[in-house]
Amino acid sequence: MNDGFDTLTLDIARKFTPVLPGIPGIRFRSLKGGQAPQAMPEEAKLLLMAPDYIDIRQRIAAYKKETGDDVDHRTRGKSLEISARSGGPEEERNAISILIELAGSLPFAGDEIKDFFDFYNTYIHFETNGAALGLAFSDPASGPLILNAGMIEMTPEAARLTLGICCPSSCPEEQICDAMMPILNRYEMGLVKPSHQDPATFG
Repeated sequence: MNDGFDTLTLDIARKFTPVLPGIPGIRFRSLKGGQAPQAMPEEAKLLLMAPDYIDIRQRIAAYKKETGDDVDHRTRGKSLEISARSGGPEEERNAISILIELAGSLPFAGDEIKDFFDFYNTYIHFETNGAALGLAFSDPASGPLILNAGMIEMTPEAARLTLGICCPSSCPEEQICDAMMPILNRYEMGLVKPSHQDPATFG
């Protein structure tokens, strides 16, 4: 555990253009996971729809074999629900990151949904120091910044990703926000006004 941190909660938001009927690809329905920004999400669930699920099930099986992650699927009406649980054979892996890594390999209809998954897998993924987002901040008293993808709620219309950031007390929230904006602007994402809470620790 690291003392001398401030806890900052940030929401990254993106609206999506509706995917018109007839566009080829898997139909995205929803993605949800996590209950608190600063906590590792226990589980995340992705709901999608396709003409058939043979190829998707094969991709899930291959992903599980390659990573050892706890990923499962079940039919819900005409849709397929894919779930992931945090953990892993060697280290704790975030359930949201597991599911979005898998989702990034699926041929969804609509470029904006795929762009969101690309953003996440490029700049967050399983990283916990925020370096890819430009957040490689540290000070001698506190040590390095800690980033947690704590919650996500995503529909065909919009996505909201909640980050819990344990930042050195010497690092103001404006510095955190300003560092992220060049990347977020490239993906047409917004940053919801953060809440700055009392000093806390991640453990």
